[in-house]
Amino acid sequence: MPRLLIAILAFVAITACKKEKSLAYQAASLEGNWELRKRVGGYSATGWSDYEPGNGNRLVFTATTVSQYIADTLYRTENYSLVMDTCWSAPGSPKMLPRF
Repeated sequence: MPRLLIAILAFVAITACKKEKSLAYQAASLEGNWELRKRVGGYSATGWSDYEPGNGNRLVFTATTVSQYIADTLYRTENYSLVMDTCWSAPGSPKMLPRF
C-alpha cells in the first residue's frame, strides 16, 4: 500500500509541474508586424468593426520598441518592457505584460 501511495504522489508531482516560458521567449513571440483586423467595443452602433487585410493600421514590435502606424504612416514609437503579471491568476491567462 505505501508503494502505491508513493507511486501516485510521484506521478502527480511529475505531471502537475509546468515550466514557465521565459521573458526572452515571450518577447521573441511578440516581435514582428501586427495588423488591426477587428475592433470590439467603443461607441459604435454595432460595438465592433472588421478591417480589410492591408489596411495600414499596424503595430511593429522589436525587442524593445513598438511603432504604431495609422494608414501606413508612422504615428509614434515608444519603448516597452515585459513585466511579470502578479495580479491575474486565471488558468491560461498571459503571464507577461508589456509595460510602456
